[in-house]
Amino acid sequence: MSTLPYERPENDRSIARLLVFGLAVIISIGALTARLSYLQLARGGQNAAAADRNRTVLQAIPSSRGLVYDRAGRPLVTNVPSFTIKIRPADLPQSERDAVVTRLGGLLGMDPAEINAAIDANPGSRFDLVRIAQEVPEVTARLIAESNLELPGVQVVVEARREYANGPLFSQVIGYTGPITAEQLARLKDQGYLPDDMIGRTGIEAVYERELRGVYGAETVERDATGRRIQVLQTVRPAEAGDSLRLTIDTKEQIYAQRALEWGMSTAGLKRGVIIVMNPQTGEVLAMVSLPTYDNNLFAKGISKADFQRLASDPNQPLLNHAIAE
Repeated sequence: MSTLPYERPENDRSIARLLVFGLAVIISIGALTARLSYLQLARGGQNAAAADRNRTVLQAIPSSRGLVYDRAGRPLVTNVPSFTIKIRPADLPQSERDAVVTRLGGLLGMDPAEINAAIDANPGSRFDLVRIAQEVPEVTARLIAESNLELPGVQVVVEARREYANGPLFSQVIGYTGPITAEQLARLKDQGYLPDDMIGRTGIEAVYERELRGVYGAETVERDATGRRIQVLQTVRPAEAGDSLRLTIDTKEQIYAQRALEWGMSTAGLKRGVIIVMNPQTGEVLAMVSLPTYDNNLFAKGISKADFQRLASDPNQPLLNHAIAE
């Protein structure tokens, strides 16, 4: 038939297009192969190092805060384990912040506004942990830990909380610890203090802060994509426990002195009073009582705004040690 010569050019064009397409595919694959080879051979070490830096972090190891005893060796201040909830702002996507804060507030029984205020008041960088709640019940802590996917940036930390054995009996003398302020952090950051640290605020806790605190250690830890700790890779420097203190005050003498002062104030109709018992031969203070007093365990567990306002607004100033106040 005479139509065959006219069909041959069309077939030739199809073959040419196929060859061009095949050549383009070969060039593309070659370019990708070359790029992969470059990344694997030329930059493989750099990329691996960058990946290691992203999944490993140098983390502080808190030291064990020193204990406090009376002159007979009776414990006045000890450390007990406690669950604390913290947030790392850098791991909390801004688009999910409202949902995360609302859910976390519901689990903790907190107003989301309080959580937002704590995050915004963070004295450190966005990569530093922010303390949100202390003394969290174990059941709640475990529920939050298991909800890590729905609560990005939220961490459950087991910390040592101060426990004051006699509470109001020694609160004026021993004082309490509290979260470090922005001003304190700026002054003490070079000494190893962290934005979420607890620091002595008043009394013995403040006066002997350096001795009680000890020296923090450091370790390299591996974390997953959600920021959860997987394992400790290396202990760079072990923590050094703080020194314990033995006071000259005697618990029994303190009890007798407080009872005597309460009786005297009641008899005289006074709202405030002080009594100090000393050994005249050595100058040792055996008892020091200032009334009214307060329970410093409230601060150790994370005092509420209502309780703090009640103490701070009391005209008789229970937070002030009238025995040494000027």
